[in-house]
Amino acid sequence: MKEFLKNMLLARKDLVGAPSGFSFEFGTKREIIDKLYSIAKNKGYQEVNTPMFDFFEVYEKTLGSGTKELFVFKDGNDFIVPRYDITTQIVRFLAPRIKQYTLPIRVFYYGDVFREPEFRWHPRQIKQFGIELIGGKDENITEILTILKEMLDIFIKHKTFDEYKL
Repeated sequence: MKEFLKNMLLARKDLVGAPSGFSFEFGTKREIIDKLYSIAKNKGYQEVNTPMFDFFEVYEKTLGSGTKELFVFKDGNDFIVPRYDITTQIVRFLAPRIKQYTLPIRVFYYGDVFREPEFRWHPRQIKQFGIELIGGKDENITEILTILKEMLDIFIKHKTFDEYKL
């Protein structure tokens, strides 16, 4: 059965730049993500989830010519884009509400982002994991660098730098 399923999946033509949705190596990736989650949670960071779609005008104002990397769809009178960057969404949500929270705010996230690549072989769908320390003091840079080192150690252990951008 496993061989049949594998052959069936391999025969399917994939969309260039997007993962097929099936992977026999997903266990290793899931193990890495679980470790990243664990580090973030143990350091007091709270997981956040952002919408999959956003308004085009948000990126039009900030990206300028970079908007060529966006997939744009018309939804009624609005133009929307699949999530391009998670940090942008977090900052946009928190900016008008920042006084409602005790600083610093520690959050982390993991999700898909979408880009129209400059070159055909670049991926369109990318997994993005990040931590954000918002409203911290200068000495908080040590905290971020310590977490970064712990996370990089995981990638080094699994020798997976080829697949990940930092």
